[in-house]
Amino acid sequence: MAHTARLGELAGGLTTAITGVQEGDSALRVIKDTALKGLRVQTHARTNHFAVRDRYAGLVEKLTVRNRDDVADALQVRLAELGIDAVNTGKLDSQSKWLPEVLSLLLELSDRPVEKTNLQDLIRLTKTTTPPPPLTWEDIVADDPLDEDGIWDDVERGYHSSGDDSGSDEGQSEPTTSTAATSVGEDDCAALAVMHLVALDESALDGFKAASIDGEDETSEGAGSPTTWSALMLVRETFMMLHGLPSRTYSMDAVSGLIKIKHDIALETVTRSTLHHTCERLADIGTRLQYLRIWTRRSQKAAYLQSIQSAVEKLLTQFALAINELEGQYITPLHDTVVSIASIRAQAETLSRPLVRLAEVFQHVESTSTTENQAFTILDGLYDEASITQMSGDDKVFFAVVSVLLAGVQTYVRPVRDWAESGTTPSTGANDIFILDRDPNCDSSSVWHQRWTLRTTSSGDVYAPRFMQPFVERIAAQGKAQAFLKLLTPTLEHDMAIYSARTSTILFSPDFNTFLPFAQLFDDSLSSWLEASGSDRTALLRSTLLQEYSLLTTFESLAYVFFAKDGTLFQEFANAVLELIRRRPSTWQDRFILTSLAQSRLGSAAHLDGSSITMTIHETDDRNRRLVIRQLEDLQLHLALPWPVRNITRSNTLPIHAAAFTLLLQTEHASALLRPTLFTLRTLDKRTSSLPAEHHTVFQLRWKLTWFVNAWRAHISTTVASLHTTLLLDIQHAETVDNMAAVWTAYEHGLRNALLLAENLAPMKEAILEILEMSEHFAILWKELFPALSFSDSTASTTTNQGDAQVEEGKAGARVTARLGDFGRSLSFIIAGLRSVSRAGGYAELEGLLQRLEAHPS
Repeated sequence: MAHTARLGELAGGLTTAITGVQEGDSALRVIKDTALKGLRVQTHARTNHFAVRDRYAGLVEKLTVRNRDDVADALQVRLAELGIDAVNTGKLDSQSKWLPEVLSLLLELSDRPVEKTNLQDLIRLTKTTTPPPPLTWEDIVADDPLDEDGIWDDVERGYHSSGDDSGSDEGQSEPTTSTAATSVGEDDCAALAVMHLVALDESALDGFKAASIDGEDETSEGAGSPTTWSALMLVRETFMMLHGLPSRTYSMDAVSGLIKIKHDIALETVTRSTLHHTCERLADIGTRLQYLRIWTRRSQKAAYLQSIQSAVEKLLTQFALAINELEGQYITPLHDTVVSIASIRAQAETLSRPLVRLAEVFQHVESTSTTENQAFTILDGLYDEASITQMSGDDKVFFAVVSVLLAGVQTYVRPVRDWAESGTTPSTGANDIFILDRDPNCDSSSVWHQRWTLRTTSSGDVYAPRFMQPFVERIAAQGKAQAFLKLLTPTLEHDMAIYSARTSTILFSPDFNTFLPFAQLFDDSLSSWLEASGSDRTALLRSTLLQEYSLLTTFESLAYVFFAKDGTLFQEFANAVLELIRRRPSTWQDRFILTSLAQSRLGSAAHLDGSSITMTIHETDDRNRRLVIRQLEDLQLHLALPWPVRNITRSNTLPIHAAAFTLLLQTEHASALLRPTLFTLRTLDKRTSSLPAEHHTVFQLRWKLTWFVNAWRAHISTTVASLHTTLLLDIQHAETVDNMAAVWTAYEHGLRNALLLAENLAPMKEAILEILEMSEHFAILWKELFPALSFSDSTASTTTNQGDAQVEEGKAGARVTARLGDFGRSLSFIIAGLRSVSRAGGYAELEGLLQRLEAHPS
């Protein structure tokens, strides 16, 4: 009945609060009865506790995935306190049957717990308040003085009476009722608690205080007298020292962590020397442990060093828990336990052996590392220690060292993986990776060779751990290909980001449960991780350059522009330039006109954009005083290449090709000077049957010059064609951009040597140009010897006008003989130079030219 009445009262209050109907209104009873009926029937279904379990399990998993492990752990702790294992089983084990409803309500009320949850708010809610100060008689008297009138009128007799009054009649009378007793209410818990308070008996601690030992006061027995300890006390002090806590037996240096024995102590059952040796060994273990604790508290900028610190802290925590278990044997022994400091030493040595070895590694690294090599000395030291401990068969130390090593390696390889997957250098911690983004704003034509490079030390070694050295070139090339592809095809960057997000959980985690050497297992695992963490885009980059950017087509066009592969187009351009020289001998060096001629003639070849061809002229002061052969050296032909192709040629211009084109143009000019004399000879044969001796000499000079020009032109044509064909084949088979660049470099090297454009071959090239100059002198001499047989060749006319000042005085026949002697000397010098080069080796392209020149006509 009481429950029904209480429920009716609550229903009435709820009805009034919601509807506003007050007591006394007839409608209130109807509404209240309806509400009561609904509450009693409870037709609604109970909350599905399995669904609640799943929702909480999903929330915990979501928090973990979103990197809110702190909130996930706190939520799991609270669910465990409620008797719910929400993550594993979801079993509801609570005394409240409404717990699923409460938990479901909390879920419905939650608002983005992942983003908005702040554990500091929870700490402030659960923070215990400072207890109030103890109540004193001064505070009581201050509020209610005891000197008021009548305050002691109703005091129970005998309350403060002494034993002497116990036999009197007043002591035996029935006491009156005390107002103090009746003033305490049944529900006043605080007052009842005060009545049952018991004062602390400090004498209970006297035994412990007597047994405790103060290190500064225990020397009362005399200087040098050892203090006799109990074994249990010494064990307790040793445990405190191993935990890194202050103790009266051991002194600890706060800076270095060095631990020493404070006092000369003794045990009744152990000799002093044995005890001292045992305590020194324990102090040495504590020193190594304290060194690790100090090392883990140091501030480290490198992320992988912070991971190593975290791994060492975990090992220290495991050691502390193991020491706690040992302490528990003495605090709450479950069976008879022998207290032995020697046993504690043996167990401490076993438990601390991995940590002691780690401390030795770190101390050795600090003592031997320098500013130059200190970056990765810890990783290298741990790597060496893992190999040594595996060979020694100490599995416990081995797996502890490997766990610390892998913690650092997993963090170190994260930016390495980002580089290998997407070609992206990290924005933070960039100094830890061996890839250096040297110039992010460099010219696009030099991105491949100048932007990314390997970071090296002053000694030339790659800036990376020793175990990464075998993979540095592979990782650098793989990431470089990714980065270059993003510049070529920006749409690939999105695909790379998706791949990187998909593989972000792949970490380097090898399995060392085999009998293979650690170094081999580590290298195999690292190689497998690299293959799994990123795809090699070298093949895609190669196909993109060959197909989308027409690398082969661009290189094929070089033969048409510079090497006269289409002889008709080159002949048209050469004739136009020579005609321009004849008509405008002093002003023909107009780069706009020459560029227009080159674009209209040479640029009409297939698969070639004529607008990419330009001509420039090297300005000189004595241009008009030189022969045309020398003036043609001022011409420079240029072909604009796409920027991806320039990353292979490593140059915005092609100076070797421009020089080869100039040689062809000079050779064509010399051939044009000699060509008209053929028709003059036919006319001459009809007029006379006998010729003067000087005529025979000039015929011989013409024959030798014609032979040499044809031999030189054949050498240029065959050599450049062979080298160019080899270039195209090697480019097709090159697998990487570096290989393509190497092929191009070898091609240019061969072209420079074959055409005598190298600096050490310059004298032979100069001798060849002197022979070509003889063609101009020959045209002048031919006209002087046969004035009646003048021909209207444009080039010869130009040469005559420019060569009048250079004609030596004397007879033409003597000058012809002199030119013939000059030709012989120049040819002999060229042949001798080629023989010398052939004997030295390395210039196979020049052997064909040597064979041609050695077969010269006598």
